[in-house]
Amino acid sequence: MSTSRCSWSRGTYRVAGKARVNNLDSQGGLKWVVLCQSPTPRVLGESGRFLGSSEWREFSFRVRVPADCTAQEIRLVSAGTYGFEHKMTGNIWFDAVPMHKISTPRAEAKLSNPTQTSSAKPADSTRD
Repeated sequence: MSTSRCSWSRGTYRVAGKARVNNLDSQGGLKWVVLCQSPTPRVLGESGRFLGSSEWREFSFRVRVPADCTAQEIRLVSAGTYGFEHKMTGNIWFDAVPMHKISTPRAEAKLSNPTQTSSAKPADSTRD
């Protein structure tokens, strides 16, 4: 599969892109997973599964990086649990898979404090 190391600062990120699947046959499919590698390995976020066939479609998922996570890794992995679910045939293509920071810890703290008021305009209502 595919793996890339990252070094994101604390905050919430949106991973988005486009995928095209062609006859991907598997018990579990494929998915993107972002892992914290240091100091304690753990999952920070993951995409939905890619399986079957589709034209180009958009996908996205959120990743929250805590302050104690100093190294991350994004991987394309089998979504199967058991060995026999990792066997697959078919093709998958990805295009334009950027990672964007969508909030910082300070902004998150302000949003979680209902007693504070703000004159800022509401954010775009598109959902991930």
